[in-house]
Amino acid sequence: MESDIPGSLVRGPVIAPFPTRRIVWHANPMAARGVSLLVVNVFDGSHPFAYEQQVVANDAPPGVLVSAIASMTSRLAMDLDQGNPRAPA
Repeated sequence: MESDIPGSLVRGPVIAPFPTRRIVWHANPMAARGVSLLVVNVFDGSHPFAYEQQVVANDAPPGVLVSAIASMTSRLAMDLDQGNPRAPA
């Protein structure tokens, strides 16, 4: 993520005042299908602001997962830069 949105990553414990926007990642396994749904949400305060999602095979090599995360981060950054975020329905 840091390579796609440089200067935006806060390392270590965050002290108040806290950023109003935060990024939350989820991995939801769908064992019966052999895949996981990767979801990244951006929240502005308590409100969902934008998201991206992608399905990845559970047995995919680590490079595939890294590529999926980079791709999702790039798409999310473009949405935010263009002022055209997609909030979850």
